[in-house]
Amino acid sequence: MTIKKYFPTIGEKFDRLTVMKEVEPIKRNTAVLVECECGNKFVVRYYCLRNGNTKSCGCLRDEKNVERNVASIGKKKKGYVKKSVEWWNHWSKES
Repeated sequence: MTIKKYFPTIGEKFDRLTVMKEVEPIKRNTAVLVECECGNKFVVRYYCLRNGNTKSCGCLRDEKNVERNVASIGKKKKGYVKKSVEWWNHWSKES
């Protein structure tokens, strides 16, 4: 049985991330420089892209949290939900 070796291809897309180039390995794991759709660039292990553990730079998590909080504004009576939505609206207008 042979083990398949996967090598990164420049321009390859994984969810919101695009592979820019291969960089120094991280603890013997292939690492790549990626660019998110929002413009952030960072280094990640290639296998984390392939297996779906890394989907974005964190912007996807932020968007999902805002969606969850906005959807639950009428249901919850806690003030932190309202504050987080106000913060998001203020922050998103600046950029």
